[in-house]
Amino acid sequence: MKTVNEKSLDKKIKSESEKMGWWCLKLVFSSFTGAPDRLLLGSHARIVFAEVKTPGKKPTARQLWVHGKLRAFGFEVWVVDSEEILNKLLDRLSWHYLTF
Repeated sequence: MKTVNEKSLDKKIKSESEKMGWWCLKLVFSSFTGAPDRLLLGSHARIVFAEVKTPGKKPTARQLWVHGKLRAFGFEVWVVDSEEILNKLLDRLSWHYLTF
């Protein structure tokens, strides 16, 4: 059985979302903490953020604060810590891509 960890979940988000036509960027900031790991850009200005976590780990207080700010602006923010959540995100991306 394949081990599910943060690296494998992150790799699958990138590969599967890009197969669907999304552009999946790794977010790295030198002077800002708490940003989600991935920025997913889709057609018709669709933007989704994904925080990737090792199964069982939760976002930090700072990450939760940033997620709240992003959601307040109307963005979707997903915390992906399992294959189940990953598959729900990919279903959502597929729906986004096909309906707009």
